[in-house]
Amino acid sequence: HAEGEGEGEDEGEDNEQERLDPDSIDDAEIDSFLAALFAEYATVKDNRGNPLMNNPACRRFFRDFALGDPDSIITTADLHYSDEIERQSDLHFRYDLSSGEAKRGL
Repeated sequence: HAEGEGEGEDEGEDNEQERLDPDSIDDAEIDSFLAALFAEYATVKDNRGNPLMNNPACRRFFRDFALGDPDSIITTADLHYSDEIERQSDLHFRYDLSSGEAKRGL
C-alpha cells in the first residue's frame, strides 16, 4: 500500500457508521418513511383517499418483514388485526370514519 492509502478507507468506514447511527435519524424522517411504507402495503382507501391496510395486506407486510417463523407471526398478527378492526369499527366516529370505512382496514 502507498503511504496514506489505508487512512482514507478507515475514515470512510467511520463516516458510514455515523450515517447509520439510528440516533442521528430525525423523527420526521422516520415518520415519513413509515407513512410511505404503510401506503405501499395499504391496498384500500377511505372515502377521502387515505390509505387503509386490510388483513391480506397486513399479512403480506408481516410475511415480508417477519423474523423467525412467519406462520406463527402472521397468526398472531391476524388475532391482533381482528381485535383492532373491531375496536375501530366500534369507535369509527373517533377515527373520523363511517362504519363501512372502519371495516375496510386499519
